[in-house]
Amino acid sequence: LKTLQECGLISPVVGRDGTSRFELEHDRPHHDHLICVACGHIQEVRWPTLEKIQDQACRKAGFVPKWHRHEVFGRCRDCAKKQP
Repeated sequence: LKTLQECGLISPVVGRDGTSRFELEHDRPHHDHLICVACGHIQEVRWPTLEKIQDQACRKAGFVPKWHRHEVFGRCRDCAKKQP
């Protein structure tokens, strides 16, 4: 798994219980994740504006990114309705 990850073919997604699952990245557009800490639901999201900001920050710092991961932990819509 480590080699596949280093080659950019898979990427880990850590769930609420701390276990990782891996996603295939080959020929998929980049996406990030919203992870529900109540039920474990993982939602893929694409944020072009955030990607542009990250790219600008890297260029300004002279940093050449290899890959990145952005995960937001909270409550999904259904769990938030149950317990605000």
